[in-house]
Amino acid sequence: MAMTNPYCNVTDDLQSVFKDIENFSGLVTLESWTIVPLMSNAYYKKNVGHIGRVIQGGHINDYIEKTTLADVESNVASFNYSESYDILYIHTSDSAAPSTHTIKVHSYSDWNTFKTVMANRAFQTLEGMLDNKYPRPLPFAAIQYNSKSYDSDIRDAAARLTCINIIRHTKPDSPLIKKLQDLVWNAKEEIGVIWEYSKGLRSFSFECTADQFNGNVKVITRDSSSTGLIHLAGKGDRSTREKISIKIVTGGAVKTATWKYSLDNQASWSSTITTSIQYMYLINDIYLKFTGTFVADDEWEINISGDPEQVTNPGIHSIKMRRY
Repeated sequence: MAMTNPYCNVTDDLQSVFKDIENFSGLVTLESWTIVPLMSNAYYKKNVGHIGRVIQGGHINDYIEKTTLADVESNVASFNYSESYDILYIHTSDSAAPSTHTIKVHSYSDWNTFKTVMANRAFQTLEGMLDNKYPRPLPFAAIQYNSKSYDSDIRDAAARLTCINIIRHTKPDSPLIKKLQDLVWNAKEEIGVIWEYSKGLRSFSFECTADQFNGNVKVITRDSSSTGLIHLAGKGDRSTREKISIKIVTGGAVKTATWKYSLDNQASWSSTITTSIQYMYLINDIYLKFTGTFVADDEWEINISGDPEQVTNPGIHSIKMRRY
């Protein structure tokens, strides 16, 4: 099953924030089975909820799902779930009664699928928390450390929210849910790393803080299907104002799309350059990077304010004091 926006993976990223998550696989033991009338091997249990996986204790492999009750009767280590009647039918590995075995079930077909579903829900939750400041999907990090595409705080928050969903599915009253939630977002107590980002108390690596870029960016043309963004960093203090035009030449995702720039009000253009998620030198200590997917002729205008650095002249100064 594919992930929507994979801010974290469902293996080591989950383990890194909660090492015991594998203990919450959600398997439930079912007992009190009834043999199906006029059959010798098939047993059933009603009102079990959706079943996608059946495991028998001591059995090497999971039961194989069959499409009909007749198939279950004819095949050992098999099962069929009737959605219409909410009935689970099984045939054990040795055709013995289920009471002689430990039968465990899960609503999803396998553990990784379950984790991926919970992760996708977590990703939507994370994006919703940050909707007031950042686009969906969240931009990539400035540099991909250890082949990871997103800042560590994003990965950790996504992993914790995924763990919350997994734990809630199995043990909705677990105190672990609040402990993990508080690390991500608790608006009432004003704590949690993502809450701090939403309030501007922290900055992601893809953001340009106020003291990094002295100027502004204006969108000139942007196709409705484009999700592309440009990000600037650098000092940007100059004695004269600079205006830079940025234009997409070839559309596509970052590393595929190409761009060019003009410093003379589009009278001439630079050579074509491939977009990058890492900062590239532009001019005058200004750096530029790209995120998202672009369409040809997407265009931005960058204005550097031209305010020079102010230096206070050294020396002795006098002040006038007045008594009231």
